[in-house]
Amino acid sequence: LDEHPNVEAKSASQLGHSLLETVCAFANEAGLGGGHILAGVEIDTQGLFGAQYRVIGVPDADKLQSDIASQCATVFNRPIRPRISVEMVDSRRVVVIHVPEAQPGEKPVFFAKNGLPGGAYRRIGSTDSSSTRTTSSRRTTRPSSRTPTSRPSTRPRSTRTGGSGGRRTRRPRN
Repeated sequence: LDEHPNVEAKSASQLGHSLLETVCAFANEAGLGGGHILAGVEIDTQGLFGAQYRVIGVPDADKLQSDIASQCATVFNRPIRPRISVEMVDSRRVVVIHVPEAQPGEKPVFFAKNGLPGGAYRRIGSTDSSSTRTTSSRRTTRPSSRTPTSRPSTRPRSTRTGGSGGRRTRRPRN
């Protein structure tokens, strides 16, 4: 197993901010279709073939599932409803969280208390990146604060006629 744009391994045995950042990033990143978080898996850098992942398990999988569902429903600007399951791997519990990609009209998803842009995360490769880091290098164009100058209207004006009872009527076109 290796981390991938739509797979993230976390050793988390309890809910932390890092896990929620990954939820936010999977919900925001266009074209991934969401992603999977594997809680109860950690990196082993001492492996024979370089970095590998090993299952360490989650001691209280039911509590972790409940905490994830609760936080995903309340900490973001809109509720996220991940699919959560518990799988047994090597006689240990691994919590598998599938985060769906938000619909285009629902994006960006962000931490409500942080607002935009700092509370939004994106999935860049196999990492979660704050939107302030991904957009700060881009040049943005801000709309001018000046109002456009007034120009005379070329449309015919309405006139009042004595016999119309005060109603406006249009001048006939020539």
